[in-house]
Amino acid sequence: MRGGLLSCLPEYGPPPMSKIVSKSRRATPWDHSVTRTASQSFIRSETKKHYSQRHQKLRETDEAALINSFTILRCPFCGSEHIKKNGKDPNGIQKYYCLDNGAHFLPTTKTIFEDRKIPITEWIEYWRNLIQYESLTADSWNNKNAFTTSKYWFKKTCLLLEHIQDEIILKGTIYYDEMFYSLRNNEITKKADGKKPRGHSKNQMCIGVATDGEFTVIKYLGTGEPTQKAILKAFINHIEQGSTLITDLHRGHKKLVSELKLGSVEYDSKKLKGLSDTDNPLNPVNQKHNHLRKFLNAHSGFLREELPDYINLFLLITNPPKEKLEKIDILLNLGFQSAVSLKYRTYFKKKPHN
Repeated sequence: MRGGLLSCLPEYGPPPMSKIVSKSRRATPWDHSVTRTASQSFIRSETKKHYSQRHQKLRETDEAALINSFTILRCPFCGSEHIKKNGKDPNGIQKYYCLDNGAHFLPTTKTIFEDRKIPITEWIEYWRNLIQYESLTADSWNNKNAFTTSKYWFKKTCLLLEHIQDEIILKGTIYYDEMFYSLRNNEITKKADGKKPRGHSKNQMCIGVATDGEFTVIKYLGTGEPTQKAILKAFINHIEQGSTLITDLHRGHKKLVSELKLGSVEYDSKKLKGLSDTDNPLNPVNQKHNHLRKFLNAHSGFLREELPDYINLFLLITNPPKEKLEKIDILLNLGFQSAVSLKYRTYFKKKPHN
């Protein structure tokens, strides 16, 4: 299947629970003041008004109709099909009852929307910001959310996208090359003289990028120069046998070419320097490198161990469909159809990263 999940429908690591301090975006310095100046009262009033606009009460939205539109066939706890409707909750959302294990549940149970306290409509704005390369910090300010909420929602989104490229098969003429992205400063290893190693050292993450002009597959290959075995393992299930691979003279892709019986056209990257985009035969993959680097730079403080999550989000952005709202529609449907959930306290219970 060409599109995998797409064909259907900084940011620093989380602190430990004991150190989570997240100030409400609706709080002002004058909330507990006995007296306020006219300007202070005005700023406070407008801040709270804007916050309320961004955080409607559940019963004030149309999300009950949306949630109730999804057909529930099985119990999210035991998988039994012996379930029945059991009235509605105070927000008008259909409740269900499992006849086998006696569990009560909602359509949102065991999904990323479980235990939500703010409307799903806010997810739409959040996803729009992510797709537009907006950092988590900027999103938390724009949407009047705590930063921990933005980070928590980001991880939930990544759970939905974990298999986004599993079924993508590139075909025809395919452009391939690696790009390198530096580790964070506190992770960089230096030589005895205090200088950084030259070239593609272990201080750089290697990212393999392949595109056929319509779809793109991106894989993290480890640090330093990639091996032929790593490239073969990462891309063998994503390239149609007999296709043609356009790449540079690096030998890393030799096993991939041999295993899939690919046609191969190689260019000396040194001779391509200085050429305009229109004259550079590797421009299709170079453009993907540029866009991916721009995206990662927008989240420059991210933990490098989370790189696969950021790659999957970027693939949602760069692969079809083209329209942003169509991508949001994919995420929304995955949110209800994917049996993945993550508790806030579970996520932020992880040890801090130095």
